[in-house]
This record gives sequence, structure tokens and C-alpha cells, in this order.
Amino acid sequence: MANAAVQVVLQLIALGSCIYGVHTMYALSSNMLALVYNGGWFILGFLANLTGLLSFVIYYLQDEESVGVSSSTHMLQYHYLFSWFTVVLGYPTLVTQFWLSYYPTPMAHILVALSVIPMVAWSLQNNVVIISTTQAVTVIAIIAHFYICYLTQNIFGLIGASIMVFIIVSLSLPTRYNLLGFSSKEAFLIGLAVASYIFCLAVSEIVAHPKTVTSLKPY
Repeated sequence: MANAAVQVVLQLIALGSCIYGVHTMYALSSNMLALVYNGGWFILGFLANLTGLLSFVIYYLQDEESVGVSSSTHMLQYHYLFSWFTVVLGYPTLVTQFWLSYYPTPMAHILVALSVIPMVAWSLQNNVVIISTTQAVTVIAIIAHFYICYLTQNIFGLIGASIMVFIIVSLSLPTRYNLLGFSSKEAFLIGLAVASYIFCLAVSEIVAHPKTVTSLKPY
């Protein structure tokens, strides 16, 4: 019950963060590519947290003998699916936009191209390849995110990249393992909700203090 309450509160915060993130982009940016790339994380994150919240609502409103239990489980499956989409599609596109904002280079689009690989594995229903490609693509995106945020001193971006490390570790662990008192699956979902709030602040930092990196050297 306590774990469920924590998840519900964080999902509500994440929903508000995703809405504010989309609002900030449309209000302060006229670049369509930036809207699409930043929107990937916030829109998928919104759907992930909304379906998660609905699964809790359906579960607690319906009797155990009713069809509501199966409806809750069905909604929870969408929650997991959209959460995974947020990681493999939303995060690489978000990191790409960080690079295009701070150090415009066509090479940044490689992250978006790599995100297609887990989607192909998913379409083929190959669980082993899905896991390995998700890990590889996310780790590459985390490294790229850490570096560009380090160069530009985007503190919220660095915090967000750190949370993504937690997310990919929890996503990679079997469900029998616990992280901070939560199952690995619960930890993954909680990390995703927190990341939505942090990335909202990180994107706001880009908009509020635009800058361009002239060199990729950290000195």
C-alpha cells in the first residue's frame, strides 16, 4: 500500500511536469524539430504515467471478482509498454535535442537512429535482443547526455542523466531484486516519474539560458 501511494503521488507530479514541459516548448520555441524531439519524452512520459495512474484507479474502484481486475491488468500492461517507449524513444530524442541546442551537429541524430534498433527487436518479439539493445542504446544516450550537460553546466540535465542510470539498472534487474525497498520494476517506474520532473527543469534551463558550445574539449 505504501509503495502504491508513493507511485501515485510521483505519477501525479510527473503528469504535471510533462504537461508543463510541453507547454514550455510550445510557448518558448518556434523550432519544429525541437518540439518533436523534446515532445518525444514528455508525450510518451505523459501516456506512461497516465496509464499507470488509471491502472491504480481501476484496481481500487472495482471489486476483485469483477472484470475491473482484468481491466486494471490490461491498463498496467500499457503502462509498462509506454514506459519502455519513453526510455528507448523519448530519451534518445531528448538527448539529441540537448546536443542540437548546445552544439548543433548532424552527428546528434545518430542517437535517434539507434533508438530504432530496440523497436525492430520489439516488433520481432525477441526478448533477449530487446533487453540488450535497450541497454546499449540507453547507455550510449546517457554518456552523450552526461558529456553535453557537463560542458554546458546544465545541473538538472546531469541529475536527469544520473536518474537514467538508476532507471536502466532497475530495468535490467530481475523482478525478484529490490532497490531501496521497491521491486526492480517499481523502482524503474518511480525513476521514470522522477525523471519527467527533472527533465522538465533541464529543458527550461536550455530555454532560459541558451548557449552554444564552441568546443567539445572540457578545458
